[in-house]
Amino acid sequence: MQDKIKLVAIQRFEFEGKIYSSGETSYQIKRVAKRWVSRGIAKYAEIDTKIDAVITDRHLEHSKVSVVVMIIEEIEVFTKCLKSLKKHTDNYELIVISNGSSKETLKFLDSIDWIDFTFVKNKENKGIPYAWNQGVKLAKHDYICFLNSDTIVTPNWLDKLMKCFKDNKDCGICGPTTSHCGGLQCDRRVRESRFEMTLDQINKFASSLKDGYRQQEVMGFCFVVKREVFEKVGVFDYKRFKLGNTEEREFIWRADKLGNYKSYWVKGAYVHHYGHITFKELGIDPYTYNIEARREWDKNKHLVESKFIENDVELGTIKQINIDINKNKIIIMTANIGQYDDVMEKHFYHPNYQFVLFTDDKNLKSSFWKVIYVKRKFEDSRRESRIYKWLPHKFFPNAKYSLWIDSNILIKTDINIL
Repeated sequence: MQDKIKLVAIQRFEFEGKIYSSGETSYQIKRVAKRWVSRGIAKYAEIDTKIDAVITDRHLEHSKVSVVVMIIEEIEVFTKCLKSLKKHTDNYELIVISNGSSKETLKFLDSIDWIDFTFVKNKENKGIPYAWNQGVKLAKHDYICFLNSDTIVTPNWLDKLMKCFKDNKDCGICGPTTSHCGGLQCDRRVRESRFEMTLDQINKFASSLKDGYRQQEVMGFCFVVKREVFEKVGVFDYKRFKLGNTEEREFIWRADKLGNYKSYWVKGAYVHHYGHITFKELGIDPYTYNIEARREWDKNKHLVESKFIENDVELGTIKQINIDINKNKIIIMTANIGQYDDVMEKHFYHPNYQFVLFTDDKNLKSSFWKVIYVKRKFEDSRRESRIYKWLPHKFFPNAKYSLWIDSNILIKTDINIL
């Protein structure tokens, strides 16, 4: 006898002579359950029952990426996005574009002291493609990721996206699997559950996905672009698409026409997407707007000349936000003087921890530690290290607590229990 899976109907429908009403629960064999969920007529009652995976967060080496995130007012989801980015992302710079945000939101952005980012303030809402072009102008690196603020990234998401460029030489653009978007990138198993899922469930689901690529047009909630694509075909057409929606489709179309760059869906990478938060804040029906914009593009794209689009946007007010390590409650310190030992990365994460590494090695880089380069006072490496080990109050006078660890020690659990 086959095991059955608990489902919840999300609309009224008939199956084998029985009428199922919205909200009604039932138990079905795996084959039927998968069919119902894929058709969007039911959802799994318990997300964990269909996931068998182990969460891993071991980063693969990749080129540094500029990540561009736009915000208007959605502080809560934006904060979740940035916290997931800090926890699960390696080797990147962050650019935040504020598009006509209120004074309260600007004050909040100015107060962030737990992640470094470049902050662009637009006095009015310039639209998504305009903001993305600002990000392109500011980006320092050869790969640029455009990430919606109503997303949560998961372990290894960027590593898997970047691997796509190595595995597919014609790849100029790629995007991940998600919980909400049009087309095949949306995994319908979690579409209806996306607002209810915990962070652990999201990460566990991400780890259950199988790797693979599909050459296709990807959606704009999250995608990475090679800088050389912008150099070859230009940037996003903000004059045509104004507030946004469909600008990524036109860009992908132009990248193929002018540069023969292909777009790939990276099936094993996962970014959780709630969907349409910004449009709802603006009082715009996202579904009607989306459908109309896409129909207009599909109808008229054969009339559009595929030509290079200059990046003529203005950058507005720019501010660099850096972590203020003295404001954090717990400073976790180590030193690596004279390349004495290996430095452990990816310790247990907590937003109230600040990891600080003192070193005399200018070549030592870390996306996890806040690296402070020092000029040596003593020839003996151990003696030099003791300055920072014994005198934390000298370097962090306002810290509530400080903890010293040797650089080859890994923190695996919450140290608050101490």
